[in-house]
Amino acid sequence: MKKIFLSLGCLTAVLLLLFSPLPAAAADTAWEGTASMSRFGEFPVTGFYGASNSFPRNTIVRIQNVANGKETTVIIADRLPNSSLFILLSREAAMALDIPQDEVTSVKVAVQEAAPSLGVTGAQPSAGSQPVEK
Repeated sequence: MKKIFLSLGCLTAVLLLLFSPLPAAAADTAWEGTASMSRFGEFPVTGFYGASNSFPRNTIVRIQNVANGKETTVIIADRLPNSSLFILLSREAAMALDIPQDEVTSVKVAVQEAAPSLGVTGAQPSAGSQPVEK
């Protein structure tokens, strides 16, 4: 009887490890890619939003402008129709990073809070992005 409980305990521990979110070290991964300011009407008029094919909707990401070091946090609100851009930013978020309209800028992006229903494991690099050390 003890062997059965011990076996069930080991099986439960293995399943918890397999289906739990990534460890903290993996959550610290940042991706580097390109960002641009959205056109009028692609996001609400105010707010810090982004669109990316690399992160699930409702994921909160920290973005750093590589050129000037400025940072801001955005919530991923949509996907991109074109995979040539890593992340598209709302006007307010782009302005916080000093990214002018119609310019493409290099950024580093890291998951700050995973989408509630998907977990950090939903984050995947897209074409044009690459992992970097923080």
